[in-house]
Amino acid sequence: MRKIAACALAALLAAPSMGAAGEQESPHVEVLEIGAGLYRLNGNGYSTNIGLLVGPDAAVLIDPSPGEAQLEALDEAVRALTADATVWIVNTHDHPDHAGGNDYLASKGMRVVADGEPLPLGLTRVDVISHSARDRLVFLPDHNVVFVGDVFDNSWHPTFYAGGVNGLTDAVETILAMGDAQTLIVPGHGAPADKTTLRAFHRNTLNWVGRLRTLHAQGYSIDRIMIDPGVLEIVARFDTQSRDPFLPEAGLRRFIERTLALREHGGMP
Repeated sequence: MRKIAACALAALLAAPSMGAAGEQESPHVEVLEIGAGLYRLNGNGYSTNIGLLVGPDAAVLIDPSPGEAQLEALDEAVRALTADATVWIVNTHDHPDHAGGNDYLASKGMRVVADGEPLPLGLTRVDVISHSARDRLVFLPDHNVVFVGDVFDNSWHPTFYAGGVNGLTDAVETILAMGDAQTLIVPGHGAPADKTTLRAFHRNTLNWVGRLRTLHAQGYSIDRIMIDPGVLEIVARFDTQSRDPFLPEAGLRRFIERTLALREHGGMP
């Protein structure tokens, strides 16, 4: 993988650091080449993984949401890499942290791929229901890379609230059937991963659900579940960046409440 220096991408790339006078860093977008003509972009301080595939006459931009303050920087970065090619926008789902740049970039001349319209450059798309009511797995067969959105977040705990356990399992199995053992999986947030990492994420999610199911059946309150050593150990498995704390108390409570709500609505076995 090759990081594209900021200075090589025009204005977005000369951003001053926080200095003694308290100057904040200017909006900019980091660009990392992960394959021939394939890039992963991230807005400064914004975790959404944005994909850009550049072909000879067209380009595909996946999940263009670098944070509202950095939309102009994203447009400049994409234009620097695509020249006069037509840029098509594809989203892995419709939440603002993934589709939030669509309108702005469309106003700059990019085109949003409509539902049912074939994807450019030989990309394929499979719809699943897991994180949202309509998740889209975007596979790049020539690069053996799949963008999966928040079906898999490699920086946070699982958020499988639309499809429940069954929806997550179906989505993971669909991803695992794509490509081969070397397929690169680009999550909605966090570092790209391999299929072994995705399997571990799925297994840990099932362990989480199973532990909560057991404690809930034993009459544990949410307060008591929150301090259960088994629960805390499983949560720690999702902390890929060694943060302290990884999940604040309010976040842990919300994660437990939303998981238990799946059980009440048939999404948790």
